[in-house]
Amino acid sequence: MTGLHEAAAPRPGTLQVWSDPSCPAATRGLAAMRRTREELGLETVVAVELRAFPLVWAHGASTDDVPVEHAAVRAAQLPGIGSLAASEELDRRLRDAGGGDPLALAEDVDGLDAAALRERLGEGEQLVREDWALVPELGVEGSPYVRLADGTTAYDPADGDWDRLLRAALAPEG
Repeated sequence: MTGLHEAAAPRPGTLQVWSDPSCPAATRGLAAMRRTREELGLETVVAVELRAFPLVWAHGASTDDVPVEHAAVRAAQLPGIGSLAASEELDRRLRDAGGGDPLALAEDVDGLDAAALRERLGEGEQLVREDWALVPELGVEGSPYVRLADGTTAYDPADGDWDRLLRAALAPEG
């Protein structure tokens, strides 16, 4: 197992979601996940760790340019910038707006330092590249793709699958 692979291991209590903010299936899926998580009362119990699956790269575009929305969502998770919750909120706003400037949308996200995000966007770009390097090794099939600490995976989960995935995320690793 590579160092990057080990770093990509989902933690218990976390849904690791590989997606693209421009992906309609991921947007629908994450909205269903948020509704289900709220219905189960798990909003503060199950975190979402967003990983980058740039559809433009999956469809053959050059990987030289990192899509800024991916870099911003990934950088928003870094200490000193934000958190998993701040990253999830930025991603939600990007999806709700149908795109847009993630740096502008970051301005009023609770727990997100928008100035630090701008300054450290390059770190987010590097995280996106690291994510992409892991796609074949981890078997990430597309957007959205969910991984859990117990090894459970799901590609493009149906609305009814989120209850099972959220509950499984609570189980200890392995």
